[in-house]
Amino acid sequence: IVFCAEPEMSPHHEVLLNLGATVPAGFERFGRLIEVVGSDDEDRALSRKRWKHYQDRGYSIRRHDIATREVQ
Repeated sequence: IVFCAEPEMSPHHEVLLNLGATVPAGFERFGRLIEVVGSDDEDRALSRKRWKHYQDRGYSIRRHDIATREVQ
């Protein structure tokens, strides 16, 4: 795990975990991008904007909603 303020500073480009509110600059260099979305309205609205950004550029998106999964 490498923590970076800017993705282009990372020595690795396999997986990028975005914890920010905006589309990370240079995200396209990574093999995979993971976004974590909170449950508050502002966070969800910002995530919809990022989703649209990725979708408009033709990226395949898979959604995993842990809130709807059963706890075991």
